[in-house]
Amino acid sequence: MNLYTLKKKFDFIPESLYKNLDKKVRDKLLLFRTKSHHLNQKTMKIENLKKKIDKEKELLKEMKSDYTDLFNQIQHLRKDFYFTCSIVSYKNKYGKVYNNLLICRTGLPNKSVGLGNEDKIKERLLEHYKGKRKIIGEIKKDWKGFLKMECNGGDTYNIILDMIMKNPMGFNEQKGGITISIDDLFPIK
Repeated sequence: MNLYTLKKKFDFIPESLYKNLDKKVRDKLLLFRTKSHHLNQKTMKIENLKKKIDKEKELLKEMKSDYTDLFNQIQHLRKDFYFTCSIVSYKNKYGKVYNNLLICRTGLPNKSVGLGNEDKIKERLLEHYKGKRKIIGEIKKDWKGFLKMECNGGDTYNIILDMIMKNPMGFNEQKGGITISIDDLFPIK
């Protein structure tokens, strides 16, 4: 049975009869009416909160729509400037192993930067980071791992991003595009 029906069952008692009831019964009826009032208050509060939640959901829906619209307006930044780097090793026809830094941008040809053989790369990195003991330790331990991290989020990443931002369309051009060397990325001071 719902609360409204329960309340109605005792609304028939007028004030004049209420005063004539036994004290225990009158107290219980008063307690019943008090609880009924509190239940109504709580029910109304919950209904108001539900309305507020519905309004907040509507606001959230509008915020998501605005967010998506803004995302679409700036999506070109990912296409124009987002890149990842990897280290690629290859053997030449004489059996010597060389390494390139491969700069990859979605929908564009990869940009390859010749780094040289392992000894040349390590020597260049150690000279570039001279005086930075922690970095030198990382290079000696795992130069490829260090280089991947550096080119995907360190100072070298910022150097490459700056080059792309200066010429986003010409950066990946095969002919006439930007030429990058190990000297540009890790200059000797």
